[in-house]
Amino acid sequence: MAQKQIYTLYNGMEVKLPVGLSQDEADNLIAKALPGVALGAGTFYDLEKEFDISSSVDNAGLRFDLALAKDNPKEAKAVLDARLGKDGWGLSDFGEFYANPIGLRRLGMEPKDNRKVLIDGISNNVYDLVDLVPEIATGVGALAAELLVPVPGTGAAGAAAVGGFLSSFTAR
Repeated sequence: MAQKQIYTLYNGMEVKLPVGLSQDEADNLIAKALPGVALGAGTFYDLEKEFDISSSVDNAGLRFDLALAKDNPKEAKAVLDARLGKDGWGLSDFGEFYANPIGLRRLGMEPKDNRKVLIDGISNNVYDLVDLVPEIATGVGALAAELLVPVPGTGAAGAAAVGGFLSSFTAR
């Protein structure tokens, strides 16, 4: 069983939370579980206290491997465990993978602060293109497979049409 730490709130109420949380993580957990009590203390849930949602984890290998593992949770977990370590990543309440400072350091990145960084943050950068490469490759492969499948009864005319279509993509 995970160890718990007791926090005493402003009104004397005591809550047990996991050991090792930052103050911002503890505040956010309390605000989610007891919003009325948190509001009475003048605090509220603040996503950006806990997560750096703007930045991204700028590592092409990690982003490419996760894009390949899309829709396969077991494979995504294996990628994250291998690249960030079992204690270097997590899944947010809102369904996004993040790297914590431990995971960032394993990638050779020094964290800006102690917050968790979303693997694919909301700001756009060149690493967003890496996320698309597997999908583009799959689409091109599917198109090529469709073009190369012979259509019964087309014979030489069909082959010429496919050849003409493909040659339209060559450099001019």
